[in-house]
Amino acid sequence: MLAGVDYNDRERAPQPAPVREPVEQDSGEGDLSTVKAEIMNNPQALLKYITLSQERNDEGLVGYRIGPGSDNRLFQEAGLQEGDIAVSINGADLANPAEMNRIWQSLSDASEISLTVQRDGQLHDIYIGL
Repeated sequence: MLAGVDYNDRERAPQPAPVREPVEQDSGEGDLSTVKAEIMNNPQALLKYITLSQERNDEGLVGYRIGPGSDNRLFQEAGLQEGDIAVSINGADLANPAEMNRIWQSLSDASEISLTVQRDGQLHDIYIGL
């Protein structure tokens, strides 16, 4: 006890310092592995992470404008940019609507996705390991 301190007065009584628990930093890598596993089990789950909307010109379908989905982790990790236009996935031409069914089926067996996007008039290849 300290001289001159009224320990019955709780407002002025010395309070012990709060104990802080160490906080572990999450690298996010574990989260991304669950995202990849989800896509492997259900390729349609890709649409939760990447949005697609048809991009057309005077000649017809060019590809799909992509944007972040409701969960944008995969979008950011892959280096995609909002407004990119996906023109092919794993070599399949996205301007051909008949290819879409084959693309969805091939994604469940794929160990990586090779996505070609048009950005600022140039083509860029983006690889996403699953």
